[in-house]
Amino acid sequence: MSSGFSYPQPTFQSSIYNPSFYLSLDSSGYLTYDYAQTLYLSNDDYRMGYLSGVIAGTASYSKALILDSSGNISGINSFEASTITGTLQTGSQPNITSLGSLSGLTIGGNLSFSGSSRSISITDT
Repeated sequence: MSSGFSYPQPTFQSSIYNPSFYLSLDSSGYLTYDYAQTLYLSNDDYRMGYLSGVIAGTASYSKALILDSSGNISGINSFEASTITGTLQTGSQPNITSLGSLSGLTIGGNLSFSGSSRSISITDT
């Protein structure tokens, strides 16, 4: 995709600016939009596989997490966040063992208890 514009090299000199880098981009000495686009990797770029140890869709120790083409990542041992929002996508969640205070609870079926503690308290506020 071309914007139709080419941008001239900067005219200032500094300790971090290397004019020879820009002069080597093309024969005219300009950094063009088309060439600038080749300097960056998108999250689905085939060159992402060249990064050592990064496999799309698979978690690895001390590496970036990159989604696979379906938006999934596998192999995460644990995950911690201060806030997670959304709706659980499966009915059974055996690893959720406690909740904080709820402002409301709707039960569409039977309420059952298991274990040694089988008490319920209803408080009208």
